[in-house]
Amino acid sequence: MKHSVAAWLLVGLSFGVPQFCKGDICDPNPCENGGICLSSLSQDSFSCECPDGFTDANCSSVVEVASDEEEPTSAGPCIPNPCHNGGTCEISEAYRGDTFIGYVCKCPRGFNGIHCQHNINECEAEPCKFLASFIFKIMHILHS
Repeated sequence: MKHSVAAWLLVGLSFGVPQFCKGDICDPNPCENGGICLSSLSQDSFSCECPDGFTDANCSSVVEVASDEEEPTSAGPCIPNPCHNGGTCEISEAYRGDTFIGYVCKCPRGFNGIHCQHNINECEAEPCKFLASFIFKIMHILHS
């Protein structure tokens, strides 16, 4: 009887031993380039958690990175220019009401408004100045 129990124990262990002797599927680490090996619950498969710059099943492929030679993307309140009609956008600590806007538009002559959107009639603002200038030019032409 002792021999049959021992035989059954030996047969049972021989089927179980390969499972125990298999070891950790992540030892040695199959992930390259510093990847972290994560074994499945059944210990028969793994996945790699790759560090930045590497990809694929075992982190062996380098990720393509954009060249440093490309122009950096600019951003800010003046990009794109919010000013119209040739207005110049200038960064400032300007507020419109209680809202910080971060810029002001410097309008060329003949335009005004928050974004230089209004075409103004210069003669309305200073009619005498333009009339006097016009009369002076006419007088100069007549006396020449």
